[in-house]
Amino acid sequence: INQQVESLAGRHHSRPGAGWVLRALQYYCIAAAKRSIMSDEERGGATAPGVFRWAFNAASWDPTQEEWIKASQCVQPEEKERIGRFMFKLDAKLAMIGRLLLRKAASEMLGIPSSQVRLGRTKRNKPVVLNEIPADSAFANLNINVTHHGRYVLLAADPKYLCGVDIMDVADLPSFSSDVPAFIRDFEKQFTGGEWRAIMEQAEDSLKLEQFYRTWCLKESFIKATGIGLLLELRLLDFQQDPSEFNASRDTGRIEQGTRVRVGERDAVHWRFHVSYVDASHVAAVALGPKEDATKDGSDVIVVSERVAEAMSEEEEAHRRVVFSHLAFADIIDSLTPVPAHEGCDDPGYWTTFCKKRVKTKQQG
Repeated sequence: INQQVESLAGRHHSRPGAGWVLRALQYYCIAAAKRSIMSDEERGGATAPGVFRWAFNAASWDPTQEEWIKASQCVQPEEKERIGRFMFKLDAKLAMIGRLLLRKAASEMLGIPSSQVRLGRTKRNKPVVLNEIPADSAFANLNINVTHHGRYVLLAADPKYLCGVDIMDVADLPSFSSDVPAFIRDFEKQFTGGEWRAIMEQAEDSLKLEQFYRTWCLKESFIKATGIGLLLELRLLDFQQDPSEFNASRDTGRIEQGTRVRVGERDAVHWRFHVSYVDASHVAAVALGPKEDATKDGSDVIVVSERVAEAMSEEEEAHRRVVFSHLAFADIIDSLTPVPAHEGCDDPGYWTTFCKKRVKTKQQG
């Protein structure tokens, strides 16, 4: 691979951006070769192609000018403009990394350069890949979802099933709240009686807040997977969690899988939920369900199917119980190429605008 890339570099060195593109090609090919000889354990158990669980700590990333410009070159123009309008640096970083992760995942799933990936959003704001995918492709029903809260941006992707992800900082008590009971009481109507009892029976306020966020995280992951968004009354979702796994799942690297949900009067028997901790204070939930339960764009009706064409087998679920891999910025950007609209455009003004953004304080969320 190295010899081929060096040969290409020699022939195309005079073309703008050729060096960066070729280095990205080199990285992508070598990374693919390494993955092909890894054991299941080395891959984090990701034996199903297109099953990704990625985490990035945006709060600890202090981008250089070169990094921020390269990042901006790899997102679509409308997304670059949207990110540029954020008031706070952290919000801009979270949004930028989210778009880069989407492009990286779609590129790897479709086997095309990231510059050819076309992303869009549904009317309910769920990210979708707009590229045409053959109906007989293993990725014909690919689902990609991103989320962020606290320090992290997460991506979860699946080639076959509906996929939603959410993350919460379980220690985050908003500054406008005087104490935990006062804060969570404002949301009581969003929980079923069983969910609320599971929250309030925790011995300490910190555990009440943690259970509150775990359950909220599950609700968000489900509505993001279906694509219905916040139109759904959250109280219609009744999550049953296994109390025996509550403490054990705090260990990063362990995935809780005993959670089930009832939607209205119907058990969502074909849905699977994986709860894990990205670090000691950030809990993540991934929801996986049948494609029949996808909300039609623009609809406000949730569908839970009793019968589906393909129910998830135990083996398939085992291949999807994957811990989140922590990525560095180089892991993301080195596999991406500039979109045509930005190729060869440094845009130093975009960096200047970023530097002028404010640093968010605790009081500002």
